[in-house]
Amino acid sequence: DDSAYLVDVGAPVIDILVKQGYDLSKIKGIFITHRHGDHMNGLFDIQYLAGVYEMRCKVYVPEQRIIDFMQEYFAMQFGDMQNELITYEVIEEGVCCIDSGLKVMPFQTAHMEASYGFVIEHEGIKVCITGDLSATLEDFPQDLKNENISLLVTECAHFDLDVIMKKIKESNLKK
Repeated sequence: DDSAYLVDVGAPVIDILVKQGYDLSKIKGIFITHRHGDHMNGLFDIQYLAGVYEMRCKVYVPEQRIIDFMQEYFAMQFGDMQNELITYEVIEEGVCCIDSGLKVMPFQTAHMEASYGFVIEHEGIKVCITGDLSATLEDFPQDLKNENISLLVTECAHFDLDVIMKKIKESNLKK
C-alpha cells in the first residue's frame, strides 16, 4: 500500500517533507535508534503537527523514558487532551513491526545504553540501518556476512572510514 516509515527524525524532518510536497498522512511508523537529538528531535514537531497533517503513526523508541518525556511534553502543550494520533512503543529485540508486508527486526548496538539498528525487510529486499555505532565498531552487525542485505545505511561520524570499509568488504552487501 502507500504506507511510509521513517528511521530517526532529526529536527527539520517535517519541514523538509512538507516543502517537498510529501503527504505526511502516509507515515505509519517511525523507528528511533537512540535518544540523541539528531535522531529524535523531530518528534516534537511530529507530535505537535500530527492533527494538521492527519498523521496516525506508531513511534518505536529504545526506552520507556522517551515515551514518558514525550507524553509530558504533549501535556505541557495541550493540557489534558489525549494524543491518539501518535502512539509509542518500546523496542524489543526480535520483530517489532509487521505491517503491510514490512518486517522490522531491531538489534542492539553499543553506541549508548539503549540504542538499536534495524534490518527492514519487504518483498525479499533487506535494508540494514545501523544508526550510530560505537567508535570501535564492535557492534557492527556480524550477521551481514550471512544475510542477503540489499543496502546498508550507517552513520560514519564516530569512527575511521577505513575501519568500516574493511567491515563492509567482509560482508555480503549489495550496496
